Amino acid sequence: MATPTPEVSFDQAFAAYRAWIGYSIRPVVPERRGRPHKRQRIVAVSDFHCPHQIDEHVRTLIHNESKHTDLLVIAGDFMDLGSVSRWPKLTKQSSILEDCIAAQKVMFALASAFRKIVLIPGNHDKRLLKKMADGGVPGDVMQYLRTVAPQALDPLLFVTAGLRNVEMAPPLTYGDAAYDYLWQQGDLVIGHPESYSKIPAKGSGLFLDWVMKTAVPAGIIRQPVKLILQGHTHGAGLVWNDYGAWSGETGCMCKMGDYTSDPKLRTPRPWCPGYVVTEQAGGVTDINATRFVSL
Repeated sequence: MATPTPEVSFDQAFAAYRAWIGYSIRPVVPERRGRPHKRQRIVAVSDFHCPHQIDEHVRTLIHNESKHTDLLVIAGDFMDLGSVSRWPKLTKQSSILEDCIAAQKVMFALASAFRKIVLIPGNHDKRLLKKMADGGVPGDVMQYLRTVAPQALDPLLFVTAGLRNVEMAPPLTYGDAAYDYLWQQGDLVIGHPESYSKIPAKGSGLFLDWVMKTAVPAGIIRQPVKLILQGHTHGAGLVWNDYGAWSGETGCMCKMGDYTSDPKLRTPRPWCPGYVVTEQAGGVTDINATRFVSL
């Protein structure tokens, strides 16, 4: 009779992961300053698609940026949740629980390194909620779960539970609509809209166009808008765009998915691992201090 494999606790798994990525200093405690920084350094990163993150890139992000960064903004798709996607599965998928534990491991590593993290949900992060709605779960049951067990509907709440320096981006609202994929600080807008194009940087241009034509007139986004950054495309680049603003795509932190091998060529552009670094003073973004960091 085979000897049963002992279960590994989260603490053991997390300790091993921190050791592997080479991060061993004591976890940071959110700083309480008498007055805010005159200049704030912001890193925008997206599309980890845990458990498909590239661990070498997570290690590089922490090593190169954590000591000098005031705010890390994760612009969507932190989790993949491929097992509950609507798309055909080409390979064996990990379970929801396995995805949650993998994402929790990465988030704990980031939260131990960075002073403050803002997390914007993406379309992949909402796959479980969409699956339950598609499966016919009644609306009153969904409302009940939102009230008594919100982590059951939103895995990101499970992943970030207990982390004092990690917060979900509060949804921007207009009428009955909640735009939870948008975040704004000063003249900087970061989001995870599902706009995409095979033309480089066009996805972020479509995002900027929507912001200026719809979100600004409705009061969802405040003027001025100087820089707009988009997750979702896995592409990269910064472009001087219309409306006197810059737009850019934040790259990704994940491996190319199995679906990219589809012979119908549904993924016409290569993914670009990396992130965007920028700086603000008094809510005003310094474009000359803004750049994409390629990994």
